[in-house]
Amino acid sequence: KPWMKFHEFNLVQEIDKVRELVDQAIEHGRCALDLETEGFDNRIDYDEQDQPQTRHKIVGYCIGLKGKGYYLPLRHNFDPVHGEKNPNLPIKETDAEIKRLCLAAQPILTAEGLEKDPYASSLMETPPRVVLYFWHAKFDQEFLYPVTGIDFWHPESFEDGMLAAWVVYSADKNLKLKVKAKRRLRIKDPETGEVHPYEMIEFNDLFTRRTKKHERLFANLHPNLDHNAVLYGCSDGICTELLCEVAKDIQWELTQEGLKYQYENTVAEALSKRFRGTYRLEKQTIMGVRVMERSRTKVDKAVIDELLEEAYQEKEKFIAEIQKAAKAVGLDNFNPGSTEQLSDFLFTNKGLDLSNKPAKLEKSGQYKT
Repeated sequence: KPWMKFHEFNLVQEIDKVRELVDQAIEHGRCALDLETEGFDNRIDYDEQDQPQTRHKIVGYCIGLKGKGYYLPLRHNFDPVHGEKNPNLPIKETDAEIKRLCLAAQPILTAEGLEKDPYASSLMETPPRVVLYFWHAKFDQEFLYPVTGIDFWHPESFEDGMLAAWVVYSADKNLKLKVKAKRRLRIKDPETGEVHPYEMIEFNDLFTRRTKKHERLFANLHPNLDHNAVLYGCSDGICTELLCEVAKDIQWELTQEGLKYQYENTVAEALSKRFRGTYRLEKQTIMGVRVMERSRTKVDKAVIDELLEEAYQEKEKFIAEIQKAAKAVGLDNFNPGSTEQLSDFLFTNKGLDLSNKPAKLEKSGQYKT
């Protein structure tokens, strides 16, 4: 996309670089954090060690920092038989750095703050050292829970660009990152004078037309062999940061100096006096909803089996009674599951010939059963 030449897209494949990046983010005091995942199933189960695990896993982390994008691959598939090298960072060490970043976003409350409101008090010994920018925080933070053990209860630990847009206009049907980026972010090309909207890459455009739908997985893209995977991941981080950053004096580190751009973030209005209280409350609410949803609806399979068996036995009893009644009027081998036989039995002189008859079906002429 035309706008991409004005930003850096970095593929990070060394753990030392990850540590440096986290240090830079904490020093800057804010950054965007987005995830590429195997799918959308962030239901949490507990393994044999009683550790939480989401059904689908994180494939890679996307970080946006000062207008630069960084993609950290974790679980991309590769084929060493065909000479493909492992493109992934070490999972344990990388997760530890992401946890360090997320922990830095958590404030330390005073004793009074802990007593008054341990989840959202403004009485802090240490405020968040970094504020994390999300787009649809509820989704990403649940995937992050097994990695960090953090539920992001404190509303000052993060901003959610999508939630902010919804708070300002709850009837908005176009809350997707790709839609908001294209509408709210634009940059002028100094050579042509053309103004480029931040149109992002569509997921299906990452694959050839011959690629079957079930094979269209982000994990199947090798970030060293397919640069579009890096562009796609980094774009999420870059655009999330641009749409959440409210500081007017920030110096974006673009590829050229003196570029003219217009970035309309979604968070500033949500932080205005009119919406601030609602936005803060909604950030807390999504945490409560997320934690409640985590347990899902529990089903006792043994009880369900018993109920099904009881229902089956009751059904067989009623079928036997109906067949007995049918046989009494000369209908041998009566099948209650047949709409034709049931219609004849109930509403014609072949059977009970009930007086309160329903309407007939046009095509078959049978009574509706």
